[in-house]
Amino acid sequence: MNPAEYSIMARVEDVHWWYAGLRGMIRLHWERYGLKDGRILDIGCGTGANAKMISRYGEVSCADMSDNALAYTRERGLRNLEQAALPHLPHSDDTFDSALLMDVLYHRAVPDKTATLREIYRVLKSDGLLFVNVPAYQWLRSSHDDAIHTDKRFTRGEVVLLLEDAGFRVERATYWNTLLFPVVAAIRILRKARTTDSSDLDGYKESIATRLLGIIIAFERAALSVCPMPFGLSIFVVARKVT
Repeated sequence: MNPAEYSIMARVEDVHWWYAGLRGMIRLHWERYGLKDGRILDIGCGTGANAKMISRYGEVSCADMSDNALAYTRERGLRNLEQAALPHLPHSDDTFDSALLMDVLYHRAVPDKTATLREIYRVLKSDGLLFVNVPAYQWLRSSHDDAIHTDKRFTRGEVVLLLEDAGFRVERATYWNTLLFPVVAAIRILRKARTTDSSDLDGYKESIATRLLGIIIAFERAALSVCPMPFGLSIFVVARKVT
């Protein structure tokens, strides 16, 4: 990722409706599976907002390939930090009770998706859980994906198959960001004709409109607690290490 993007991300991650929605998805599923007091690995931790939130549930270790990302994570008071480039993780077998892989698997810096998932499988304890989030649908790829070095957008079936090939048993797989899908999909399609290196996050400000987006995502999440969504802009998966 462009180093400047980390600065922008650190500035808006705590308030942006999409990041807040992602943390809500993590929290919903974390509590659904009753995880607490375990060792957690946040892989591709970015600027650390997810790790900070999840630290209430256990001891968090953060890994990222970027010094810039780890510097921002350190500013949040998190201390178990390490620089690591996937598919290699500097940990022994069967170390962690759970792991986060939030918007990492899609990236150009992770060309071998299966090797990465097998490495995470290795460092998880038996019965450990992996939480994955990825962007959905290759046909939604736009100039913004090029700017943030997207390698691939996925379907739910593709993510499930990758996890199963790595040895995981998929516990839950759902699309999300469904109610906003028509509007955002239209914007994404329009972007295909544009070339830009600008960030979607740059210049973000809270407003009545952004608060409304947050309310829509929260409403959708309440529905997700009952049943999975059939389509959406992102895919959230919970997978278990079985031995």
